[in-house]
Amino acid sequence: MIQKEILKKVRRIEIRTKKLVNDLFSGEYHSTFKGQG
Repeated sequence: MIQKEILKKVRRIEIRTKKLVNDLFSGEYHSTFKGQG
């Protein structure tokens, strides 16, 4: 594989994981604190 291709794939994975993490934190972060509260 060419380095540029690898970088593109890595960037895509990063964006996907960031979206997933943001969704998880925005949802579960609040609910866990409310649940323990």
